[in-house]
Amino acid sequence: RLKADVSSKEKKAGSRRPASVVSTLEQILKRIGIEARAIRPLGKKKINGFTEENAELEIKGTGLNRAINLLYQIDTSSVPMKIKSASIQTAFEDPDKLILKLTVSRLSK
Repeated sequence: RLKADVSSKEKKAGSRRPASVVSTLEQILKRIGIEARAIRPLGKKKINGFTEENAELEIKGTGLNRAINLLYQIDTSSVPMKIKSASIQTAFEDPDKLILKLTVSRLSK
């Protein structure tokens, strides 16, 4: 099933050279209007014939609606991506604002 999902998303993305997980996250953030505190590449790994590229994304001071929109955009992206881990906390200064720390991976053949 994983091979079919990756193949399907790669076909939707087209034959262009696949973007890195960092640049893909930057595009998503720009589209939503969120500014990241940090995006750190964590390297690549080969797993079962796939290349998994990981990045850590840190966002401070965003609202719940934008956070949910970000998670949805990552999940439905034309590039095969998944959220490996997520930490969501309320900000001490303003309980309506959130601090997100996500580890996102991009899969490719």
